[in-house]
Amino acid sequence: MKKIYTPIVILAILFAASITSCSKSNDAPLEGKATVQFVNASQAGSINFYADGNMVYENLGYPSQSSTTNIMSAGDHSFSVSAWRSTAIIGSGNYTLSGNNFYSVFLIDSLTHPKIVPIVSDPNASPIDNDGKLRIFNFSPNSPSVDIKVTNQSFITVSDFILRNRTFNDQGADAEKLSFKDMVAGPYRIEVYTAGTNNLLFSHDITIIKARNYTLYLAGSFGTSNLILGSVTHN
Repeated sequence: MKKIYTPIVILAILFAASITSCSKSNDAPLEGKATVQFVNASQAGSINFYADGNMVYENLGYPSQSSTTNIMSAGDHSFSVSAWRSTAIIGSGNYTLSGNNFYSVFLIDSLTHPKIVPIVSDPNASPIDNDGKLRIFNFSPNSPSVDIKVTNQSFITVSDFILRNRTFNDQGADAEKLSFKDMVAGPYRIEVYTAGTNNLLFSHDITIIKARNYTLYLAGSFGTSNLILGSVTHN
């Protein structure tokens, strides 16, 4: 089946605390601080991210994640985005960040209907036997209810990794959907089906590297050539 590559737009946040500095994306959080990573999952092109009114990342292309993280104080903060080379804010929201946590801020959905969705991450959760960890979100705004299966190189479904009836941005209502699953390092295929059927809608190959944690996300529009499976590496 032909793979389809392309994304979506909404703001989702998996983060960390007032901005004090930037660090490499694999640095551990400072004691009592929050660590924030930014992700552009919007087809709108390059964007700027702001925290508390200050630009913290400029010209972040699509789809990509920031190469550095921002260290912020625990407490209440505002986040917003603008298109690159523009100061007009297209999406914003206020959030409370906890110390000693990682967050990722995603722009998702569309520029005409941007949303900011807070999602806490746990990139320091140690993979078993030095293997990797994986979780998958659905950020495609016109997505039907889908089942997501992970198969190994022999196309055998990985035990206990069938995500059923996933809908757009549904992780916000179910904490279980935020958790990572342990994965043996190696190649896999992500398959997306119409829920409850064998109708394959989309597939994409990935490779899990030892001691890495991954968030994958469906982005773009179903039924078009711009549907993609984006990837965020947390460590």
